[in-house]
Amino acid sequence: MSHHRLGPTLLAEGIGTFVLVFAGCGAIAVDSLRGGLGPGGAAAAFGLAVMVMVYTLGHVSGAHFNPAVTAAFAISGHLPPVRVLPYWTAQVAGAVLAAAFLRVSLGDGVALGVTQPSGNAVQAFAWELVLSAILMLVITAVATDARAVGQAA
Repeated sequence: MSHHRLGPTLLAEGIGTFVLVFAGCGAIAVDSLRGGLGPGGAAAAFGLAVMVMVYTLGHVSGAHFNPAVTAAFAISGHLPPVRVLPYWTAQVAGAVLAAAFLRVSLGDGVALGVTQPSGNAVQAFAWELVLSAILMLVITAVATDARAVGQAA
């Protein structure tokens, strides 16, 4: 993405992350208030938000929308290291703005997708580490391997 100016790129990352958090966490929050959506519906909201934002803004920023994705692209050599901190800043700003909007619009009675403890912190960290590594492998392989380019890519 070195041919893009940084301003539009960071704006795209902020907007994409905002939409991801707003749609996904918003779905969880509304489900906690009204019911009916369930875990599958919430997962679909996250997935659809990512898909829509990748198609909408992917050509501008690479559509990371997640600091872990940005780190994976930098580690794999597909993003200049100098862009990592600006990307992370835009992503965190988008996520915080989305969470703030949800808090203001839905009130204090909503957990905004917080998980309930069912294990200890080490177990949670291990799960997060393994699942994030798998996700980063899939994303970097699909997004950077020229053989993966096709009609749906």
